[in-house]
Amino acid sequence: MVWRETVRHRVLAALNVASVALGVAVFLAVQIVNRSASESFASGVDLVAGRSHLEVRGDIPDAVFAQVRAFPGVLAATPLVEGVVTLPDYPGEYLRVLGVDIFTNEPFRTFEVGEPEGGFDLEKWLTAPRRVAV
Repeated sequence: MVWRETVRHRVLAALNVASVALGVAVFLAVQIVNRSASESFASGVDLVAGRSHLEVRGDIPDAVFAQVRAFPGVLAATPLVEGVVTLPDYPGEYLRVLGVDIFTNEPFRTFEVGEPEGGFDLEKWLTAPRRVAV
């Protein structure tokens, strides 16, 4: 009976097959886009924060950093400072700030720190008050 109806209404049968195929294609496309977006976000976080296998979070005193770094099995450790800054001229807007210690984060870096043309005195820049690198 199904075969007889399929032969009798060939256009309708073709539309049914095409609609199922289109539904499967859309489902797969959405899955691929979701996975791609998730991996892109993770790559962006790794680019900024670096790759790590363990994070110690909280308001941690500086002395604890030395203990974490000296702990057996820890190959490398670096401090990060995160915060949110409000912008007075832009109500409702904020800026997320991520502070990275450029001297201890080399094992985690996914970017290269270089000098601009004409030279750059990093020590002078770092010791000057009220400096921020963006």
